[in-house]
Amino acid sequence: MPSSHVEFKAWFDAKLAAPDLGATEHGLAMAPLVAFRQPVPAAARGNLAVQNHIIKGRAHRAFPHRMRRGRNDIFFDVVTKAERRRGGTVTPQLRAGASS
Repeated sequence: MPSSHVEFKAWFDAKLAAPDLGATEHGLAMAPLVAFRQPVPAAARGNLAVQNHIIKGRAHRAFPHRMRRGRNDIFFDVVTKAERRRGGTVTPQLRAGASS
């Protein structure tokens, strides 16, 4: 394990750039459990359910526009308009042989 932040950053960047980076079967099975089914006390379950709906995008229209967008909403609008003017953003393509 790296012993400093600089060493960790180099190690982590190398891991992210590795051609064999991918999710394991176990990781794919565990992700929804960790993300949406945390074992929380009964008192927190209602809040957790609301958070899960927001995270999954199911409650998107239930919140005012400004709340959905946060404090950066003006910036998001500027970026969206600029993207439309220039015709959108090209979708990045995976390198040949890269696993998904």
